[in-house]
Amino acid sequence: MITRHRRHYQANSNMEPVLQHFKGDYSQDPIIWWGKYEAYGNLKAWTDQQKTQTLPIYLSEAASYWYQNLPIASRNDFGRLRQAFLNKYERHQGDRWMNLKLLSERKQSLTESVETYANDIEKLCGFLQKGDDSKMEAFVHGLRAQTRAKVMERAPANYAEALNYARLVQASAAPDNSSDILQKLDNFATQLNSLQTQMATISLAAVTTPSPHFPAHQAESNQPRNRQPWNGRYRGPERPAQWNCTRCGRGRGSRGSECPAWGKTCNACGKRNHFAGACKTKAQ
Repeated sequence: MITRHRRHYQANSNMEPVLQHFKGDYSQDPIIWWGKYEAYGNLKAWTDQQKTQTLPIYLSEAASYWYQNLPIASRNDFGRLRQAFLNKYERHQGDRWMNLKLLSERKQSLTESVETYANDIEKLCGFLQKGDDSKMEAFVHGLRAQTRAKVMERAPANYAEALNYARLVQASAAPDNSSDILQKLDNFATQLNSLQTQMATISLAAVTTPSPHFPAHQAESNQPRNRQPWNGRYRGPERPAQWNCTRCGRGRGSRGSECPAWGKTCNACGKRNHFAGACKTKAQ
């Protein structure tokens, strides 16, 4: 029995703690991470030289790029390396105000899952050392309106309950959201087609409608015009094909002396050059 417990203890003692890589994107507390790194090195009984040589293995992304650009003197001395790391990544007061602003403005987007949104809230609250109540308030405040209303109906007592309720709302609303999105896409396509039709009608009207500053017939510039040849004198408005002469009143009149009433005296008024049938004085 004692041997079995000893073997179990030895098996558990061989399990080494896992140290996460440092990314340098302000998603991790740099002071806490450096403390864990030194503790991990002490557990492994590393010397300062070994800690200096091992550090780049646990740096990734932006932190790895920062390390590659350090002077050689800083990379070869553990004390200088620690100081350079803290100078680069230690949070100052300005970072705190920035994180407070980010936390107050952080909202869950329409396409963002609850998990992604919750991870961001947890990181920001971790930087600011917020308690569970403050983290729950920030999380619920930034949820989408429909999700927030349903979570608040449950009156969660802590952050874990609020997160679970939000997950349940997301799981139950997933089919409805997808149908809503499809409906919105259909409505958008209909509106787009209607807008294209209206634009085409407006463009056609702009081409065919004449300008208000010109007669309507001038817009038809591509059509041939039927004009009579110029005979050297003004041609007034055309008269009807059949009309009575103003002198004799006998059909289409002749000009001047060609009319039969020319030189004759009117029996009605006594004036010359017209017959009594066409006398205007008698008509009055």
